[in-house]
Amino acid sequence: MHMRLLIPTSIAVVLLAGGCGSSKSASNTDTSSTVAATSSATTPSTTVSSQPSKPTGRPVAQLSSAQLIVKADGICKRLSIELSKDHFGSQQEVVRIAPRRAALEMTAVNELSNLTPPTSMAREYQRLLADRKQAAEDVKKIGEDAVVKNTQEEAAFYTAGAQLLREIAVIAQRNKFKHCGEVG
Repeated sequence: MHMRLLIPTSIAVVLLAGGCGSSKSASNTDTSSTVAATSSATTPSTTVSSQPSKPTGRPVAQLSSAQLIVKADGICKRLSIELSKDHFGSQQEVVRIAPRRAALEMTAVNELSNLTPPTSMAREYQRLLADRKQAAEDVKKIGEDAVVKNTQEEAAFYTAGAQLLREIAVIAQRNKFKHCGEVG
């Protein structure tokens, strides 16, 4: 395989196989609030969020940190399994698979956005969603660039994508997500 194809394919695989979560900022999580949220998370009850209602007009149930982690990790694990079915070996496969992977990633982002995080995790969880959405858009663009063989644009996305994936792993680990930080 040529180096020109190997690098884009490798990064596309990593971008496209990423789990969930990311951050472009340093940790803003207060340890005491995380511990308190985690210890209160063992109770099965939910609280009504002061956050805006979903389009139905009903109040949104705010999840505890433990509930959020379980539900989000379930979505991310399902995404990882689905993405692992695709294998890149050529630029034609990147062209074929990238749109599907971008669509799967966006579906997962939409599912994740339906979860209401506890206040202690809300800021980083929104960053997680924004970064996952950016990764999906990057994957779509990689596929489009592969169609027209625009290697300069592809290279720019691969460089940015590698940083984005590192950030995804960091925020996932910091917030105790297991599957949402998996890449590959």
